[in-house]
Amino acid sequence: MNKALLPAGLHDLLYPEAQDQARIIMQLTEYFESCGYNRVEPPIIAFEANLFSGPGKNSTSQTFRMMDPLSHKMMGIRSDMTVQIATIASYRLNNEPKPLRISYAGEVFRVKGEGLHAERQFTQSGIELIGDDSAKSDAEVIDIAINSLTKIGVKDICIDFTIPSLTGMILDNLGLTKDKKNSLLKALNKKDVKLISELVGKKSKELTALADPQVNIAKLEKLKLPKKAAALIKRLKELVNIFEQKNVSISIDLIESAKFIYHTGIGFSIFSANAREELGRGGRYIIGNNTDAVGFTLYVNEIYRILEHSKTKEKILAAPNACMDKIEELRSAGKIVINSLAAKSKLSQEAKSLSCDYILDGTKLI
Repeated sequence: MNKALLPAGLHDLLYPEAQDQARIIMQLTEYFESCGYNRVEPPIIAFEANLFSGPGKNSTSQTFRMMDPLSHKMMGIRSDMTVQIATIASYRLNNEPKPLRISYAGEVFRVKGEGLHAERQFTQSGIELIGDDSAKSDAEVIDIAINSLTKIGVKDICIDFTIPSLTGMILDNLGLTKDKKNSLLKALNKKDVKLISELVGKKSKELTALADPQVNIAKLEKLKLPKKAAALIKRLKELVNIFEQKNVSISIDLIESAKFIYHTGIGFSIFSANAREELGRGGRYIIGNNTDAVGFTLYVNEIYRILEHSKTKEKILAAPNACMDKIEELRSAGKIVINSLAAKSKLSQEAKSLSCDYILDGTKLI
């Protein structure tokens, strides 16, 4: 068996990609910190009781599982970092003043890949704002997502809003049988307006509005909705108004819910015209002790694919007689300086093999 062979969807990250992705994470983390978000680093493996609680209750099918040989309890490899952040906030940081502002970055692994690349190993970086339920905190998080991507070079960003729980609220309010509900959900996912009308007749107005590709806030406000649903539409209107004033490209798809399995409020996906997959996802949800939280996760692998990466830094080979102070000066200036391991007569050959631009001889670059 080829010892370098890895399971499907897993990969070794080599240079220069590993260096570029590390740089992306560092830039994102520094920006999150400048916005008041403190970084935490949970372990990649945790007990199932922690991984499958709260927001993680629907992640069992995507989690690699094993037994801890010490405690004999079942553990899992995290499939999403948000669950761990929720646990940290609920227990380790429970007595800290609210709202909490937390950032994170790390690897996650999933049993099955999704999307174009079908990766099972990828890097997440994001933030969570915990302990405040307002449009202001929703807007803060979305704004940081947009600004952080813009600062690292992502262009033509679009925010696609959804309300994952809205369809369920409307269906529950109609008092339908389980079979008819399931049929309606399938019709809604296909956005089959004709079938929706056939299934519920006069009661289809609200549902066909959700399936309308041209749906907008003005149309939604005219609908007769349950109280909780109307409140969510009002919140969505606030957010849309905020980001329209900032000239952010916005779309609305109120049917999308499959990717928002634990979100209870406004959800959003982040796209770019240059990307074939979403760059991130976020929204509002509930953690332990019935505490409100809102956050987003960015997918570093996908972000890396669409960025223009900087050219390799200038590379210099330091001859055996090179001045140590000069070497450190060059390194501090952002140059790559490699100590020669070859004989002086072979410096040029070594410099060529290492793709060096110059040789440092004493204090002079030649």
